[in-house]
Amino acid sequence: MNAGTRGSLRLEPASVDDAPLFTAMDQLGDTGDFILAGGREAHAQALAAGEPIYLRIVADDAVAGYFVLAPDPDGRSVECRRIVVTERGRGIGQGAIPLMEDHCRRALGRSRVWLDVFDDNARARHVYEKLGYVRCGETEYSGRRALVYEKELG
Repeated sequence: MNAGTRGSLRLEPASVDDAPLFTAMDQLGDTGDFILAGGREAHAQALAAGEPIYLRIVADDAVAGYFVLAPDPDGRSVECRRIVVTERGRGIGQGAIPLMEDHCRRALGRSRVWLDVFDDNARARHVYEKLGYVRCGETEYSGRRALVYEKELG
């Protein structure tokens, strides 16, 4: 069953078998500069446990990326912990984010998504702002500044 569809993009639940693929995606280009990757074992353990939630991004019938989502205990919010796409510049991430938001609203019953992004990740910040995410704070990871964004899903 699909988690969501938009044009040639769709989201679907991931499985433990996806751990090697997601690990390889984490190592593409400069992706590792912008995520806190845990490696294959971390992916496999999380996928086996079902927490956090992993969704595959499928474009033209090929896995083109993934999301990691963590519902907050408040019952209202979801943290988008990660989005990774294999090919930048094709609009895959930008097209997949509304699908993720719809999944959060419909499947998870949530009305707010929040995320953080390293302040030097200008491309991601531009996409989030373009899609209606509003900066609401900042934090730090390993000495690096990260900006916190949120979006009410209405």
